[in-house]
Amino acid sequence: MVSAGVCAALLGATLAATPIPLRPIPWQEPAPLGRLFLQQPFEAPQPETSLAVQALSANLLMRGGRPGGFDYNVDEEIASLSFSGQVVLADRVGLSLTVPVVIQYGGWLDPLVDGVEKLVHARSARAGTTSFQTEARFATADGRVVEQRGPSAALGDLTLGAQWWVVTQDGFRPALAFRAALKAPTGGTLAGSGTWDVGGGVLAGWEAGFFAAHVAFDVAVPNGRLDVLELPTRPYGSVQVGFGFRASDAVALHLQLSGHTSPLRIDDAPGLSGSTFYVLAGGEWQVASGTTVALSMVENFLSPGRGADFSVLLGLRFGLGPEASPERSPSPRPLSDPPARPPRP
Repeated sequence: MVSAGVCAALLGATLAATPIPLRPIPWQEPAPLGRLFLQQPFEAPQPETSLAVQALSANLLMRGGRPGGFDYNVDEEIASLSFSGQVVLADRVGLSLTVPVVIQYGGWLDPLVDGVEKLVHARSARAGTTSFQTEARFATADGRVVEQRGPSAALGDLTLGAQWWVVTQDGFRPALAFRAALKAPTGGTLAGSGTWDVGGGVLAGWEAGFFAAHVAFDVAVPNGRLDVLELPTRPYGSVQVGFGFRASDAVALHLQLSGHTSPLRIDDAPGLSGSTFYVLAGGEWQVASGTTVALSMVENFLSPGRGADFSVLLGLRFGLGPEASPERSPSPRPLSDPPARPPRP
């Protein structure tokens, strides 16, 4: 009876809620070493006062390098728990804080990935490997070694962000926002880069009825070398494109594509310094007005041997302010609009 009552309450709240907002799934690059640096999530241009928790489990199997040079071996899963909050000021500006916890463990995705590769008869580096391993080893030519065997958990690098919504949607003109972020080196070994990173980007979004499209373009610059291995860094960036489809007032479907360049350039390890590309497919359910649960799957494509092989995301988001949709929000006006004239006496 209690379970039936809870289900009825959730159903009633769902039916009574406003339609689910079509905001992108906040995907970030989970590749080894690259994930240690600033990675801004995919977001809509309109900031929203909110709290969010996202759990990511990314399956990694990578080997490369050369004897006497840089050498690496990664066979593990990375589970990242991100706790984030955003506060909106004067309708246009959003200030955010993200606190990640990084867990290296054997995971649960190995049998799923193996089964899919066998089904499609794909050539795989997994032949002869043991499932559920937790091993990550990176060695440089000058003898520096960073190694993790067995499960571990550590605080990641904290990120402070700011977002400025500069243009609202008007007809075929998309909404537009600029954003910036600063990452502090608070993480432990293989949970943070040891660098202060600064990044900036542009967000665009357009929505019509049951459909929405979003684009994010970001660049970032690390300040210094990768601390634990003393590897040189470089500016890097990402491009993300997403499409949202409102299947009902409570359910949305998402399809997203992304490309990421690496913050590192290691001549002996193109698997760590090359670009990565991902496709994400997911669904989102609004369990109450402003509260959504999202489940997504992400596959690495066009970049075999680089980045995460397969990832699963589970996100919970609480919208705490008035909903700001580009098609429904009358305020703020575009910056190009002339100021309103005062009434005549």
